Amino acid sequence: MSWYQFIVWISIVEVLIFIISIAVYGLSNEAFLAPNYHGLKELGAADAKSTKNDYQLYRLIMPAFLHAHFEHIAGNVAFQIYFGSGIEHGIGFFRFAFLYLITEIGGVLLAITFHPEAYGVGASCAGFGLLGYYLAYLFTNWSFMDRTKPW
Repeated sequence: MSWYQFIVWISIVEVLIFIISIAVYGLSNEAFLAPNYHGLKELGAADAKSTKNDYQLYRLIMPAFLHAHFEHIAGNVAFQIYFGSGIEHGIGFFRFAFLYLITEIGGVLLAITFHPEAYGVGASCAGFGLLGYYLAYLFTNWSFMDRTKPW
């Protein structure tokens, strides 16, 4: 891993926005270091009604930077760094940035389609998109990895 990777910078931005959401809107008693729920809505949590009716398209990207509590951001950042650093090393900075953003937007669209009444935060959509890319890569390139024998 190096400082020149997209995954490092996106993780730093997520942590900074998490700190800002706590500093500006205060803490909630829901979990350990949980930002105020209303503050997350103001900052751009995924919301089907606001996205569709008010054309607040920033709500398709902002949930990746917002997190519900400390364990949530720690898990998301660890997960995306673990999977993302290797993938980015293999496909490059710009392709990885495109993959990350497309999977985040696609995941948020899927979430607000199936649960329009709920608000959503977290980079889990992008993290699971990276996991999906990794699994697809393994399945399509299995024979090229000197693993011709099944398990």
